[in-house]
Amino acid sequence: MGQIRNGCDQFNLSGLQSVIPLSDGFANLNYKIRTDQGDFLYRVCLQQSNIKLIHWEIELLLSLQLFDFPTAYMLASKGGDYLIDTDHGKVMIYEFKTGHEPLLNPATVGEIAKALARLNLFPDWHRFP
Repeated sequence: MGQIRNGCDQFNLSGLQSVIPLSDGFANLNYKIRTDQGDFLYRVCLQQSNIKLIHWEIELLLSLQLFDFPTAYMLASKGGDYLIDTDHGKVMIYEFKTGHEPLLNPATVGEIAKALARLNLFPDWHRFP
């Protein structure tokens, strides 16, 4: 928890209250963290050899944010970076969106269709093949 607390400090997040592992992935380790500022997703990037893909993801999310597309966005560190180096790897912190995996039904399919239609209007799509 000390390593995660140090990472949180770099993102101006204080009062780390809890750390809950979400998954042991191949590319990332994900934790739900609770701080004085709220809940966040703390992501340790394990695929550091392919840093270009991480930067591609950052650019994509920043472009989607300008487009006002609803998703979980990254927090910037004190230095303005979205990816920081820590003792336990490269770290990113995202907004934590509470929810569940929806059932596949006509309403869910309709919501997916609306999101895809909106993405079809995304002006920077050509930058992200």
